[in-house]
Amino acid sequence: MSRPVRTIVCTAAVVVICGVESATVLKSSSNPVAQPSKTAVQSKIAPAPLFVPNRGQFESQAQFGSQSAGYRAFFESSGVSFRFDRDDLRLRFVDPIGHPQVRGELPQTARVNYLRGADRSRWLTGLPTYGQLTYENVWPGIDVRFKGAAGTFKYEFVVKPGARPSDIALAYEGA
Repeated sequence: MSRPVRTIVCTAAVVVICGVESATVLKSSSNPVAQPSKTAVQSKIAPAPLFVPNRGQFESQAQFGSQSAGYRAFFESSGVSFRFDRDDLRLRFVDPIGHPQVRGELPQTARVNYLRGADRSRWLTGLPTYGQLTYENVWPGIDVRFKGAAGTFKYEFVVKPGARPSDIALAYEGA
């Protein structure tokens, strides 16, 4: 008789409101502990973040980036760096296995161009955008997904059968 397969997904959100403050809100997919509060203005004017692969327009260690008014986010194999107007915040994976690669998922129709300087040969045009990023096997059997909603980044832990949720460890630095 085969055993049913269950995947546990935990979610947390990093809320960015006008790039001034950031807060962390934890919840599980079946039992919310806290919900981020959104103002009517935020939900109407803050688009969902798009994730863009790094082709030289971001810091060298970033595999993907996301930016909007007041913030920039860089997705590196060791975690995520958020740069706000006045503060920096770093989310680091503690004791990951190896150096996880970041994969773009949920391709979006939007394309991004970086036209810096007068030399057209250095311009980056038509870069794809994604609605979600996945770090595979950050810890044994555990993936981390990042996605966006109006003005927020959310991350989920996908815990595969047999994996140990107790392996999940994050460190926040800065801000």
